[in-house]
Amino acid sequence: MSGLQKTELGKSKKRVNKGGNSPDIIVNWIQEGLYNGRYVPGQKLVEADLIATLNISRGPVREALKRLHGKGILRQIPFRGAHIRAFSRKEAADLLTVLEPLTSLMAKLAAEAVAAGVSTQPLADILQWIEKFQRGSVNDVTFVGKRQHLYQTLMELGGNVELPYIMPTAQLHLLRLQSFPYLDNEQRQQVIDEYLRIIDAVLNGDAIRAARVGKQHVQAAKRRVASLPDEVFPDFRVGD
Repeated sequence: MSGLQKTELGKSKKRVNKGGNSPDIIVNWIQEGLYNGRYVPGQKLVEADLIATLNISRGPVREALKRLHGKGILRQIPFRGAHIRAFSRKEAADLLTVLEPLTSLMAKLAAEAVAAGVSTQPLADILQWIEKFQRGSVNDVTFVGKRQHLYQTLMELGGNVELPYIMPTAQLHLLRLQSFPYLDNEQRQQVIDEYLRIIDAVLNGDAIRAARVGKQHVQAAKRRVASLPDEVFPDFRVGD
């Protein structure tokens, strides 16, 4: 059974909500679940399970699911309910096309900020764990979550307050979750090498090189995604 078919990961009978009836509780619970492995692309979300687990009423649950659908994190499929979004092959390619110039810009802005004197300590900390992965096993859930932290750190370094609103980081994280289990160790190491090149350019304040290697990283990601088998991109809109 592939990671896309694991439908039981998000179920828990333990009531984790100590009080409150806000849709934000469900939104945060589901988004956090994407980072800790509780949810995977394609997984169905059962309203009754969320109500029981979070000790919350049906209205806020439905409102939260609508919000997450609007963010591109969920699909709400007629007669089949809500599912964590899984990308079709075309959707994945389209997302990476959008990400290419934005990732290049993100790296460029971070490098310019470093050249202007911004502290590099947050990025130096990330460099340590990337080098750790380079020397050892690349664990799916842990590494995918760390990759998200790298993007957030680069955007914070760059200081552009609008970029976090424009960069589709939530969708990118979903695509990583969907595709990463199918990458072999060589491909995973390629991802690490690409991140190291981006970090090196940024830490050296080389904006031109940072923009270039940021763009090259997404171009390489396009090739990796294009090489994946069709089973990575099932159509969750039809069938059971």
